[in-house]
Amino acid sequence: MDPKKGNIDEEFTFTAEYTHDEPPQVIKVEIDGVNHTMVEKDIADIIYQDGKEYIHTTYLPIGGHSFRVFGEVTGENLLVSQKIFSPWVNVSLGGPQAFPTSGYVTTPFKFAVNYGSTNNLAPDQLYMMANGVKYDLTRTSPTPNYIKGDVRFETTIYGMDLMPSPVIYSYHVVTGPDTYSIGPFNIEGPSDEEVVLSGVVRDPTGAPLGGVTVDLEPGPETISDGSGHYHLTTFKATKYQGSYRKEGFLDRSYEVDILNNRNLDMVIEPLPRGGIVTGSVRFFQDDMMDPVIDAEVNLTGQFFSAMTMTDVNGRLEFLDVPAGAGYSLSVKGSRYIPQVIEISVVDGVKNWNNITLIERDMGVAISPDPAVEPVSVDGRFQIFFPLPPRVSTVSVFLINSSSEVMMNIENSSTMNEVDIRSSHPLLFNSGYDLVVKEGVMDISGELMVWRDIHFPLETEEQTSLEVPVTDPSPDQMGVPLNRTITISWGIGLDQSTFSFSLIDLDSQTDDISTTVSFSDSVDWEDSGRTDTIISIDPGNFSYGTRYGLEVSSGLEDILGNRVMSQPFSMEFSTVNEPDSDGDGHYDSTDRFPDDPDEWADRDNDGYGDNRADQFPDDPTEWLDTDGDGVGDNTDIDDDGDGMPDQWEIDNGLDPLDPSDAFLDNDGDGYDNVEEYRGGTDPNDKGDKPGKGSQIGFETWMLISAIVIALIMVGLAVLVFSGTIIKRDRALEKVPSSDRSEE
Repeated sequence: MDPKKGNIDEEFTFTAEYTHDEPPQVIKVEIDGVNHTMVEKDIADIIYQDGKEYIHTTYLPIGGHSFRVFGEVTGENLLVSQKIFSPWVNVSLGGPQAFPTSGYVTTPFKFAVNYGSTNNLAPDQLYMMANGVKYDLTRTSPTPNYIKGDVRFETTIYGMDLMPSPVIYSYHVVTGPDTYSIGPFNIEGPSDEEVVLSGVVRDPTGAPLGGVTVDLEPGPETISDGSGHYHLTTFKATKYQGSYRKEGFLDRSYEVDILNNRNLDMVIEPLPRGGIVTGSVRFFQDDMMDPVIDAEVNLTGQFFSAMTMTDVNGRLEFLDVPAGAGYSLSVKGSRYIPQVIEISVVDGVKNWNNITLIERDMGVAISPDPAVEPVSVDGRFQIFFPLPPRVSTVSVFLINSSSEVMMNIENSSTMNEVDIRSSHPLLFNSGYDLVVKEGVMDISGELMVWRDIHFPLETEEQTSLEVPVTDPSPDQMGVPLNRTITISWGIGLDQSTFSFSLIDLDSQTDDISTTVSFSDSVDWEDSGRTDTIISIDPGNFSYGTRYGLEVSSGLEDILGNRVMSQPFSMEFSTVNEPDSDGDGHYDSTDRFPDDPDEWADRDNDGYGDNRADQFPDDPTEWLDTDGDGVGDNTDIDDDGDGMPDQWEIDNGLDPLDPSDAFLDNDGDGYDNVEEYRGGTDPNDKGDKPGKGSQIGFETWMLISAIVIALIMVGLAVLVFSGTIIKRDRALEKVPSSDRSEE
């Protein structure tokens, strides 16, 4: 429901989330007992399993309201939510309380209610009706901030005034033009069982006294007869205040419990000369009436003025007061609002006066105001006093259910203000009680805080990140295949609410094996900040592929708060398959991953097919230096310079360099190939080829090979030519028509 409070001209929206396998027949919201049909928030959303929202928007009348939602599903029982007491409009009354719910006519019954105003207006009237009698309520909350709706108003009524039992009561408020009521409520109230108090009144000599007024407070009164007997019928109760009064005699008071019929005889003393003014001073605290000790009491009249202090029982007494009217009896104390009453004094009569004081507000406030909103976990506050305080007397503690946090006092920015800071950060979403200890004095030494002042407060909830921190980051390129995906919203998560999908966007498939793990942490040094890191370990990523990750919007933190209003999605791409030499062939298929000119080796001889291997299909050959079609491993003259490889090696020449055939290594006028042909040493200037020199064995072998090759070529030509001639002659004998068919 939003908002949680507002005005009569403001729309209130009620939202229900429905989760089921089947669509509902109807979703309704019951507001103050009246049903309203809710409508789909998103008509296009036809998936109910992940939660579908229904809404109803309306205006509401003044006061507090309650609602619940329910839905009907085919073949199933009615689904009904809990009743929620919210929102409230303009003004509110809530949290009604009566304590105790039963007792006696002498029991003080306290009635209380919380009041709120969206416009922060104080009530013009706030009262209670009990058994047809109106009682005004008084604000007891220290700070009158009405926006939150929890400013407390109370009244105390003695049981005798509530009779008869049971007690039917209701609360009513008037704020400007707004009126609002809650109730009726009822309690058992005071006991109405009747009992009898009786006895005899005598003077100090033992003579019976007639005409004595016997009064029970609260309760009835009677007058003793000529024999001093009295008889009172009242209600069963404890702590009656009984009094015995007769002109010319001192009043006699007596506290009496009357739980059964009881006999009580009493002796009263004659009055001294003049009148007596007496009574008690009390104040109401913690459901009890306590005596006010050492209150200053002044009695002032035309011919009389005197001052006294109340005793340990809160009693006051002035003797021999001249008779007359127009006396002022005033009472004041440092902690209380002064009270003044007008009295008359009758000669020879004891005048009894009970005065109830109201403790004054000590005027201490804090900022930020915890009644308005949760406070920050940084633990910084300002305390405002009515007068500049003596800082050395200021003591502040912050208490929660498990510990007490010391507050450090810092420099004040104003005379009446004290800045305080907690010794360490507060915990998120926790309740504390900030206590200003009694004993604070102003700079003149006067006591300003005479009892501990408590400010209950709640700290802020930890919030999640609007956009999670992810690795890889959204739209990242070149993600390694073994990269573990991590996601964090910066808050502790309910792991059971995490749901995701990982899709191969290139093939639109989701058959990706994954392993999900969660790592939870709590940083107590940082206000108990929680964090859950989600790790998704993929098992079968592919090179150069686009992937999409989507996390469902149903994700919740550990307090049950939704982390996202919409699903979170991101894309990323894996690294392309490596091509180390940049030749356009991936390393996985490139036989030479570091050579940009080679990538294939069909014969697996270790030499690339493109350039290095001149025999790509022969694993025993790869080079033909002289280009004669015979591989170097088979060819006896690799460079084709007319000198065998072994002869060149033996004589320090290069078997792969044809140009060294025409060099003259020994400078004898003959080049190296001539030296070979002549069978001489190419490195010995004195060893020269001559005309009759022997032709070397290798030369003869070469000449023989050439001659044999020429003979074989000639024979092949003759055979082929003969075959052609013979065929042509045979064809000449065949008729032309037959040759055509052929």
